[in-house]
Amino acid sequence: MKKGDTREKILRAAFKAFHEVGYNGTSIQDIIEAAEVPKGSSYNYFKSKEQLAVEVLSLYATTIQEAMMGSAESSPIARLRTWFEESIRLHEKWGFETGCMVGNFTAEISNSEKGLRAFIIQDFDFWNAAITAILTEAKEKGEIPPAANPKELASYILNSYHGAILRGKLARNRVPYDQFLHFTFDDLLKPMKTPSPPRSRLKRRR
Repeated sequence: MKKGDTREKILRAAFKAFHEVGYNGTSIQDIIEAAEVPKGSSYNYFKSKEQLAVEVLSLYATTIQEAMMGSAESSPIARLRTWFEESIRLHEKWGFETGCMVGNFTAEISNSEKGLRAFIIQDFDFWNAAITAILTEAKEKGEIPPAANPKELASYILNSYHGAILRGKLARNRVPYDQFLHFTFDDLLKPMKTPSPPRSRLKRRR
């Protein structure tokens, strides 16, 4: 899309408003005024506020994904830690004020907004699957115990991270994020000790 495209202006304005004020705190009129586009033009591109929110969340997911890509770590656990560190850097760039847009929407939407709810569930499922894949690789390489369940572990880690985001938003600092990193990677996913090879017994000379 061209930078001056009306649709893009609306998306950019909606992204900022939804992230800073929230879904329920933002009206279509607020977005139109912030985008500085003709009144009613949003309905030429988006049938409803819910549809606009879905597209904004898609853009947000892409932003997070791009921030977390590019790690060349050979260790799956090290790669996973880099993922989260990059995400935290992005939240720090935002001043820890806005939190996670997906998490914010989760707390705001009603049961009537089925399309938006389904998209958010799909988004969480995507990240859970991505973490599960990395933990499965870590299990195959012996970085986590053989008895570990990658899918359940991924769900726990993702839930813990969103709890840290919520606390970080409240505290306006990275302390909850650092606690998440410490207990997740220095304790829960602490590298397993590789057993040392048995020493060969030397025969004593008489």
